[in-house]
Amino acid sequence: MTGHSHNHAYQYCLQLLAQREYSQLELRQKLGQQAFEAQTIDECLTQLIKDNYQSDQRFAEIFCRKRINQRHGRKKIQYELKQKGIDDSLSTSVLAEYEQVWVENAKYLIERKAPRGDSIYSDYAIKSKIIRFLLGKGYDYDTINLAFECLQTDE
Repeated sequence: MTGHSHNHAYQYCLQLLAQREYSQLELRQKLGQQAFEAQTIDECLTQLIKDNYQSDQRFAEIFCRKRINQRHGRKKIQYELKQKGIDDSLSTSVLAEYEQVWVENAKYLIERKAPRGDSIYSDYAIKSKIIRFLLGKGYDYDTINLAFECLQTDE
């Protein structure tokens, strides 16, 4: 396409990136919705990466930090990153920086969900409900069990 169309696509992406980080896939979808041709989209994304306005690494780091602060688990974050076009090796390396956080977040959620004064360790129904909740948040069984063990030894 013409240089004008390329400039229009580039400016559109800069406006989007000024508001928040986007993955390459998200930008590609946004440009596609604006009816830009595939070649223009490819050129635009290449230029954005070259100019360091777009980085999947930076997007993944910011996205992970945000989701961890919302107390989501590793599996859910990894799934969401994959949906946003981040490859598994990049998401694994970014999530590896937060290994110590998973158990702490799971412990916090268990304490928040547990009824006051009741022993969550003896009541199977309550413990099962909390486990289902944590699985839905993206935590794996090992992390959940470790969090329960840590809380039990703290008492």
